[in-house]
Amino acid sequence: MNELLQHALAETTWNSYNKIWQAFQLFSFNRLGVVVQLPLHEFQVAQYVTYLYDMGYCHSTIATTVSVLAFVHKLRDLPDPTSTFLIRKLLVAVKKQRPTVSKRQPITWELLRVMVDMMQYIQLTGWEYKLLKAVMLVMYVAGLRVGEVLVSGKNAKHTALAQNLFAIYTHGVLTDYLLKVPTYKHSNGDPAWIKIQARQPQQLCPVKALYDYMQMRGPQDGFLFVHDTGIPVRSTWFTDYIRMLMEAAGLDPKGYAPHSFRAGATTDLVSQGASQERLRAFGRWKTTAYTKYVKHNVVVV
Repeated sequence: MNELLQHALAETTWNSYNKIWQAFQLFSFNRLGVVVQLPLHEFQVAQYVTYLYDMGYCHSTIATTVSVLAFVHKLRDLPDPTSTFLIRKLLVAVKKQRPTVSKRQPITWELLRVMVDMMQYIQLTGWEYKLLKAVMLVMYVAGLRVGEVLVSGKNAKHTALAQNLFAIYTHGVLTDYLLKVPTYKHSNGDPAWIKIQARQPQQLCPVKALYDYMQMRGPQDGFLFVHDTGIPVRSTWFTDYIRMLMEAAGLDPKGYAPHSFRAGATTDLVSQGASQERLRAFGRWKTTAYTKYVKHNVVVV
């Protein structure tokens, strides 16, 4: 049973949960002088929330910690000490006093337009030009996570593959692409089908950019975005070019990273009055986690 249960969450999630649980055990022993025994009392949870707040942690970190404590109890079918009125109100207070603020700057459609214009001022080979443009436009319009597009770190199990990209033709004209994402964060094994639609102007059309890149890349299986050597594109390569484009535009590159495209697209949707359902569907969020990416004071060039 335990072996099967391991597949309920990603390995990285289990590792994070274990670290959080171990940190709570250390707190309980060193600060309260007791060895943790389940079920916990709400007073123990309340003291830990207060301790984390005093240590300067933001709301999202504290809320994640509380959710892990709840998980430990639910897994054992024990009463959940984090669901009490006291703990809920403490979390509300933390959120008001120390809201989570993302340091990540969004790359909105307007800023993306500037970045594409700036591509002519940095040194790029023909392959790199088509590759970089396709990656930027696809990441924005599809709201993809970094690891779903580029190899990031040691884990590439979510990274897009060429064999999962399908061209859609209407009356002989390429109108859209359909990208299958077999697994992704919180997918629970269910694939996502993401439609990449054409948009104007042509210079910023993700379908045209992707077509130009694929014509150059060829139809062979493997990672979708690769260098001319066939080596998959890593997020560090992309980050370097984001910095160069920002500097070429006379902007401070600090805070801009590959995930900024997802944040920028979300910010634009919010400014256009998109519903919560639309926002959740766009980013494949199960909660309102998208709110931490939204910035109302964005760079306008």
